[in-house]
Amino acid sequence: MCRKFIGIKVSLIFFMFCFVQLSFAECLPRQRLVTVTGGGEVKVVPDEVVINLSVWILDKELAVGKEKMSAVVKKVLDFTKKLGIDPKHVQTDYIKIDPTYEDYYKKSNFLGYTCSENITVILKDISKFEELLTGALNLGVNRVYGVEFRTTSLRKYRDEARKMAMKAAKEKAQALAAELGQNIGRPYSITEATSQSYNNFAQVATQRISNEVLSYGTGLSEEYFSPGQIEVNANIEVSFELE
Repeated sequence: MCRKFIGIKVSLIFFMFCFVQLSFAECLPRQRLVTVTGGGEVKVVPDEVVINLSVWILDKELAVGKEKMSAVVKKVLDFTKKLGIDPKHVQTDYIKIDPTYEDYYKKSNFLGYTCSENITVILKDISKFEELLTGALNLGVNRVYGVEFRTTSLRKYRDEARKMAMKAAKEKAQALAAELGQNIGRPYSITEATSQSYNNFAQVATQRISNEVLSYGTGLSEEYFSPGQIEVNANIEVSFELE
């Protein structure tokens, strides 16, 4: 009985403590804040490009298809060495083999086995981009899954973009506060959104190259290969105290 009484007493004290805390919090003045977002963008000339290639071979004989695919991959690897590309910047993916049907769901009209393997090349000398891509296509590569122009100084430019974003947020907060006859004080919270670097031209070029390869084989035009500039972005949200 004594223990039960003590348990009830402790529970009452706990609930009274919570009630006092909530009441005290409601009595405190609410934080006066102005919350704004800011963005920064730095345009950079890329100094390397990542190219994702793939070899697809369809043959009714699995061994024949695999042999043809391996032969093309070997030629491409030898070609990258000829261009002076460091082997550590060339990577092949696992070999994928799929039975292929005219109607996949009904498994009717067997067409053969599709053997495929991906090749990823990091090209440090982007002046060789057109030579590499055209040469790979002429050697039998029939899929281009991605062309990404990028910078090796991403951290440096991202820091610059972040500073620009912070400056933009502060100026925006000052302007908003001034309209209400207020000044901003110390930053109360800072949140950074996910930033990224991208090149719209490269993405469009990749799609056009892929379509060209699928439709016409190896016919390509020089217009696809201007690297242009990549954009390094930073976006933040800042809450400033109002004075």
